[in-house]
Order: sequence, then C-alpha cells, then structure tokens
Amino acid sequence: MGRAVALGAAPIVLGGDPSCDLVLRDPRVSRRHLELRAAGGRFELRDLGSKNGTLFNGAAITTATVDAGATLRLGTTYIRIQPQPEGLVLPPSERRRLGELVGESLAMRELFAVLERAAESEVTVLLEGETGTGKELSAQAIHEHSARRKGPFVALDCGALPEGLVESELFGHVKGAFTGAMA
Repeated sequence: MGRAVALGAAPIVLGGDPSCDLVLRDPRVSRRHLELRAAGGRFELRDLGSKNGTLFNGAAITTATVDAGATLRLGTTYIRIQPQPEGLVLPPSERRRLGELVGESLAMRELFAVLERAAESEVTVLLEGETGTGKELSAQAIHEHSARRKGPFVALDCGALPEGLVESELFGHVKGAFTGAMA
C-alpha cells in the first residue's frame, strides 16, 4: 500500500536512489526525481530533470505550488500530499496522585492523563528512560488502574538480566547451548 514521510521546513527528495528521503521502487521513476518542500501551508514541487516527468492534474510540471490533497504522478507511482494528522491531545488529569506517583505540576498531570489512557486500553506499553525516572511506578499505576488490576504486577528490570537470557526465554534454546539448557 502506501508509505509516508514527514515533511518539515527542509525539502525532501523523492526518487529511486537509496539516498532519497522517499525511495520509490518504480522503474519509471528517476534516481532523483522530485524535490518537495512545505511553504506556508502549501507545497512547492520541483522536478529534478526526471526522464519521465512529474504530472500534476495530468500535465507535466517542472515547478508548481500545490495545496494539501494534491495527487502527483511520478512514473507509475501516485503521490498524495496530505497534512500530517494531529496527535491526540489529552487534557491534564484532575488527579494529584496516581498510584505511588505524586505531583501537582502541569507536566505531572499531563503524565497522569497519558497513564490513565494507557490503563483503559489493552495495548502493550513500553516505558523507557534513565534509572530513577519512575518507570516502574508508572507501570504500577497503569496496572492498578487497568482491567488487570486483580492480577499480579511483576516488575522486570531487563538491564539486570544476563545477556542471552531474554532471547532464550522469548525464542527458546537448544539442549546443551549453555549450562542447564534442557530441550
């Protein structure tokens, strides 16, 4: 189906060359086919001297400025320019405490809102961060406010596990691979 690439202030290049920002696997697309840049709510296009041209509304263009929603054709590939969907904005939680986490600042109340939202769903949550930043307390808060709260909460410090143990537990091992390995 489709691939997406974020477009910021810097231009991006589309083409068949692996160095392009959006690599198109289309034999009719030139190695460096098109440059695309965001410009004040619109998008500037510049064909980079491609062999088969860039089509917009059925006409070949060398440069153009288009609105979001525009569809371009490069070779046999269609490119649709659309705005990036807005991220989910959660209002800060009214809570000043969530599990063992305590805080009144806006940042903490925003964190509580995210943790509450995670607790409501069945998705897997990965918490990352430096030692001492509250990952385990956050995980515990999610657990305590989730549908699984009646089950046990088991904290696992992956950094404390011997190298290879996680792979062995997740993917198995062969008999004799290490001391104590049983088939």
